[in-house]
Order: sequence, then structure tokens, then C-alpha cells
Amino acid sequence: MTESPDLRSIRIFLTVCETLNMTEAARRLGITQSAVSHSVLSLERLVRDQVFDRQTRPMSLTPVGHALFEAAQRVDASFRTFHLTIDNMKAGKIPHLRIGLTSSLPGALIPYLTSAISEHVDRITIRTGLTPDLRASLMSGEIDAAVMINRQLDAHLVTYSALTEPYILAAPSSFGEIGSLSDLLEISKRLPFIRWIGGYMGRDIEAHLKRLRIYPPERFALDDRNAVMNTIDAGLGWAVITPLSAYDVWQHSTNIRLHPFPGAVFQHSLVAAHKPGQFGWMAERCAAMVRDIIKTRLLPDLTARSPWLRETIIFPQSTLHHDS
Repeated sequence: MTESPDLRSIRIFLTVCETLNMTEAARRLGITQSAVSHSVLSLERLVRDQVFDRQTRPMSLTPVGHALFEAAQRVDASFRTFHLTIDNMKAGKIPHLRIGLTSSLPGALIPYLTSAISEHVDRITIRTGLTPDLRASLMSGEIDAAVMINRQLDAHLVTYSALTEPYILAAPSSFGEIGSLSDLLEISKRLPFIRWIGGYMGRDIEAHLKRLRIYPPERFALDDRNAVMNTIDAGLGWAVITPLSAYDVWQHSTNIRLHPFPGAVFQHSLVAAHKPGQFGWMAERCAAMVRDIIKTRLLPDLTARSPWLRETIIFPQSTLHHDS
């Protein structure tokens, strides 16, 4: 050992530090005492100082030896972690998964999703945001997978269908039934429209209202789904939203009523996406987990008060497709 110690030499040094006896260290390591002595002497030549005080009984670490012992422990721990990571990945367990979730998904989904993913992952980081931001984070490598609104994504992303949900109306319960476009026009005259700004959903809603020749006056504009729903809960206006976006506030409110959007089908789809060759199986599993959680945990709450929602959230039979 003339230039730098290798892992074997570090392990020998650590064992001698633990036993403070070269004969015992050799026995534990299954090598000769001369091999242990040679390794320690080589280390001392490298640092140009003694690492063990051989005048004491048992021998003890010198100040230089103490410094090397602490450094060697860190190297050994890092290497063991490296090996454990490889073993976990060979067994199908990911050391760290960074997931992005579109901000339109309910917060109630996150604990269930975290619990389900934790069986396959040692460490989980979940970020929420708008779909354009999540897409940019995927492409830059800041996150590994994302569940977001389906758009013309980058050709290098692989996507798995999660679900399709409709846009619906959310209004104060006191307003009554909204079953036609004339009812929609009426509420737009009587109550302020609460705009959900930012991201694809806000643009979709504005474009659809324009197609229907409905131009609500500018009054309230909010960039958070829960803020939109809480404003409706206070009786201050109405909004276009989706069932999942409404979920967190609506499940605790008795002042909000959900209505189907009148006229032609108005909906959007969610996908799980990843870059090719990077945790693809986990992205596909995330899409399946999101579907299962919504089906079994969230949809029953939604349909208990609004049974008509049961047939409006569509779960695909097959999940895999590639954008082009």
C-alpha cells in the first residue's frame, strides 16, 4: 500500500482498532497476523506517523490513529450502505423515489399513496405543483415520476393512464338545482364566478365557458383548489372544478352542492409519467395505486352524497402508452 489504502486495508485497520490486538484481529478476519501487521505498517508509512501506541498494554490509538479511525468508520459505513442499496434494488426496492403530484389531486390521497409506495421504497419525497412545472421537473431529473394532467407531453416521456374525470359545477347549496345551460347562465348572473387561475385546468375552464358564450365578470381569481372551495363554502360564489379537486373541502362541508356540467362532456385525463429506463415499473405502479385509492377510499365518499358521480370517473382497462 504505497499510494492510498483500499477497502481491505481499511477493514483490517478498523478490526485492529476494535480489538487492540493484532492476533485477535487476524483471527476475526481469517488472515495471518503478518498480513495484519504488514497492512498497519503500510498505513503508518503512508501517513508518516504511528497510528497505534505499542508501548501500552493493550496497545492504544495515537491522536493520528483516532483521526484515521473516525474517517475509516465513515468510509466503511458508506460502503455498507452502498451494498445494501444494491441488494434492495436487486430485490425490487428503490432507495429514494421522488414523485410529483398535480395540485388538482386531493391531499387526502397522499397518506394512502405514501403507505402503498413505502412497501417498495426506503425514502419518499412528494412534491405537488402544476402540470407544466412537474413536466419540467421530470425532464430536468428533479423528480423520478409524476401523476399529472395528460397533455401533449415531451416525446421522451412514457405515460400510463390513471383515470379520466369530468369538470363539474360547485355552488352554494342554497342556490338549488343546476341542470341546464340556462341554469348555468342564471347562476353566472346571480353569483360571482370564482376563477381557478394557473395551469391547464384554469385555461380549459375559461376556454369551455367561452365556447358556451358565458363570460362571467372578473371578481374572484384564486390559484388554490381548496381556496376556491372554501370561498364557495362561504357562499361567495360558484366555480367549475373536478370531483377530485373538490374532495378535501367538500367532504367536510354541508354548504356546497356539486352538479354535473350541463351540455357536452367536459373532462380531462390524468397520467403517471417517467423518463424511459428510469423507475418505469414504479410509475406504472403509481398509476395503479392512484386508481385503487380513488376507487376504494375516495369515490365512496363522493358518491354517498352525489350518486351521479359514480359513472363519471373513468378508470382504464389498460394503462401503458407512449406519447409521440
